[in-house]
Amino acid sequence: MDDTVKYGVIGVFLAFTLGAAYIFERRLNGVYKEGHTRDKELSFFKQRNADLEVKVETLEAEQSFLKTSMEELIEEIKLMKLIPPVNEEVSQKIQNLDTQIKRLTSCPQAWNKHGKSCYMLNKRKLTWTDADQFCRILSARLAEIGTKSENDFIYNIIKYDTDRAWLGGVDTEKEGTWTWSFSQIPLTFQNWDQGEPNNDNRNEYCLEILGTKYGRWNDYPCSNLMASVCEKDL
Repeated sequence: MDDTVKYGVIGVFLAFTLGAAYIFERRLNGVYKEGHTRDKELSFFKQRNADLEVKVETLEAEQSFLKTSMEELIEEIKLMKLIPPVNEEVSQKIQNLDTQIKRLTSCPQAWNKHGKSCYMLNKRKLTWTDADQFCRILSARLAEIGTKSENDFIYNIIKYDTDRAWLGGVDTEKEGTWTWSFSQIPLTFQNWDQGEPNNDNRNEYCLEILGTKYGRWNDYPCSNLMASVCEKDL
């Protein structure tokens, strides 16, 4: 092989090698940039989630304060009703206050009142964790049932719209020890279906109410998607 051909082959080989190296570098940079972008997005969403949690805590504190103030105002109005009004103007003011109190102590639209709580069926199918977060954003919680009357009420809300719905009970801390996640108190009233809870496949740590079994309860994998019931105090 003469020198001209030899140098030509070497030139082609070098060009190919440099081209391949350039393409590899571009792809490597692309992977890095893509990974870097994903890290930034993940960091952004983590911060948004943290901000939402702070806002929820703030709203819950404000709600608690307003609830206390409202209860005090209701008691004052009750006392004022026992005292004969000084004149028609005072009587009208008391009546207007009473009307406003009744409006403020009613459940929001799409919520249903039972006792001192309001309940809403969220038909969107979510995991237990996402359903819990959804309720908290509304200054509410996944429903925590304390009586048969309350259980029957929630059953009547869901039975025509869904076969099952998340409640706020979990036994994630200790298998078999069920508590309400929001209030952190043990379940005093229970309405388990026959043979439940059974922790089938060792993967059932969240509580659902069954619309097909008269409001009976079942433990279920928390990652499954279903409707949920939110509860908020009046």
